[in-house]
Order: sequence, then C-alpha cells, then structure tokens
Amino acid sequence: MSIENTGMTADKRDMSKEGTTGTGTHPMGFTPAGAAVSAPSPGSAETADPHPAGVFGSEEGVASVTIQESNASTSASASERIKEMYSLLGLTDSDFIHELVLGSQDSAAINAVSAQMRVRGGGIGANAWMAKVVGPDPKWGIERQFLETDASLSGSGRSGSIRWHIDGDGIYEYRGWAASSRYTTSGFIAVKDGMVADLGNRKAGVKKAAVFLGDGVWV
Repeated sequence: MSIENTGMTADKRDMSKEGTTGTGTHPMGFTPAGAAVSAPSPGSAETADPHPAGVFGSEEGVASVTIQESNASTSASASERIKEMYSLLGLTDSDFIHELVLGSQDSAAINAVSAQMRVRGGGIGANAWMAKVVGPDPKWGIERQFLETDASLSGSGRSGSIRWHIDGDGIYEYRGWAASSRYTTSGFIAVKDGMVADLGNRKAGVKKAAVFLGDGVWV
C-alpha cells in the first residue's frame, strides 16, 4: 500500500516620484545645491502619512505583527525541542524513512502526511485508533491527542479502510491496527521533516519523551 504525499505574491509599489522641487530639477529626484525649496502644501502627497491607519501605523497592525513574531518564535522553539527529544531517544537521521509499512500484505502504511489501515478478517482493526503524544498525564503516563478517524467501512463494519491525518512532527501512537487477517498490532512512530521512524513498543521511552515535551526535563 502506498500513500501519496499531499501538500506569496509580493505587491510591488513604485516608490519613485518625479522630483520637481523648487526651481531645480534632477532626473533622480534630488534638488540641486542652492535651489529654493518650497514647503509642501497641507494635504499634499508629500505631507501624507506614509503609514496610514490600518496598515502599519495602527495599534491593530502593530499587535498583528507582534503576534506573528511570537507565533514564529514558539513554533521554532517547539521544533528544536522535538529534535532534542529525538536525540535523547537515540534516533538518528538514518532511522527515518519516507513510508512505514505494517503487517502482512500491506495491511497498513504510515507516512508524514497520513496513515491508512485496511480492516481485515471479518472486522480485525475496526476499532483501531491513532493519537499524538502531547505531554505527560498523571494517570495514564501519556497525554494523547486523538486523531480524527476517517472510516470507510461496509455496513457490517467487517471490511473497508480507515485513514488518519498526521498533525505535524512529533510522536504518534497507533493501537489495535490490523496486521493480518488474524491479529492486530500496536506501537509508536516518530515524524520529522517529512519522514517517519518506527519506535516499536518503546512505551518507557515515550513516557520520558512525554515528560520532556511538557516540562523540558528528561527523567
């Protein structure tokens, strides 16, 4: 089974002007030395606010820029933490591949964009789920963010397929996936820069990773 990966025009303003100030004229807009310079009349283009309200000069505009910068900083910080977490787990670039195939007869496949599993053997895998590890949990050890299930099953639910959308870099858990027509499989994967790595059933290591994601401490 193979899954396909799915995936600003800047406005240019003419900032030049003719440059016919006072009694002198220069093709580049400069005023010759000694030439008289007349004061711009009120309301002329030269006295207009270069940053009209609602673009750069307003409080809303400043706030918007500040929020965008803050979001970019937070995103970069999260990315660096994930990379450090992978290093602590002992993962290297060679562990990451484009697509991970699970089970026999291509029962399931996962890439950095989506995951898909076939329901087998009269309903094996029909209750499968997938979740992203987002931090520690005092009761379960791992806080999970469950991915939305896109199921295309028969009326009886005993055959068909299930698909999940991967939500960016991080660690994911899959549970109850059909590995054949007779048994299911569970485990963890890591996603980084468009690639995936198989973590198997390293739950102890994933619990440490969950704490690191929440508190920045590897214990």
